[in-house]
Amino acid sequence: MRTVERIYRGFGLALLPLVLAGCQTPPAVYELAETTSANSAVFQQHLGDLAGASKALAGERADLVVSMEAFNARLDSFIKR
Repeated sequence: MRTVERIYRGFGLALLPLVLAGCQTPPAVYELAETTSANSAVFQQHLGDLAGASKALAGERADLVVSMEAFNARLDSFIKR
């Protein structure tokens, strides 16, 4: 039984550096994470620009609707005379 324990212990000690070496993260993963982070920042900036343009467009649309309603009211009062 003692020999079997030595074989298992020796196998475990030989396998440990291989397992630890296999657990290292490849450099490509770090490069991908960096690129993804940069792309995310650019995408976030574009979304911010789009949100600002959308708010401006909504404000302009609301102003035009109010202007159209005022024109329709004036036209309606002119027709009813």
